[in-house]
Amino acid sequence: MWVAEQKCILSVLFECDGPIQVHHLLRPWDGERGTGMRANDKNTVPLCMKHHSALHMAGNEDVFFHDKTGEYETGRYLAQQFWEAHRILLLKAIVKTKHNSWIGKAPTPALAICIAALKAREDEG
Repeated sequence: MWVAEQKCILSVLFECDGPIQVHHLLRPWDGERGTGMRANDKNTVPLCMKHHSALHMAGNEDVFFHDKTGEYETGRYLAQQFWEAHRILLLKAIVKTKHNSWIGKAPTPALAICIAALKAREDEG
């Protein structure tokens, strides 16, 4: 999972300890989470073992993030940012790979969708 390869989201504010663990949000920004179910992969953030354990010991994800960052929505906001960044990287890899094999030919509908999505994202930025 791409998120597990990133730094702890609290590393810019606090000293970290232990390997990165993927935290599935207890209150997802997308989809649902129920008893015995964890949030989908859109709802994940990287935390070092120290911060991941502290979050679960705190019991309330929003309060934990508020105590650490001053914002209740930090987890959901950053999970969404990680999801969007990962999606863009995947689109770029697909376009690069497919473009090289389609030089001089019309792109497939799937490649055209990827190219349009990337162009729209660049136009937004």
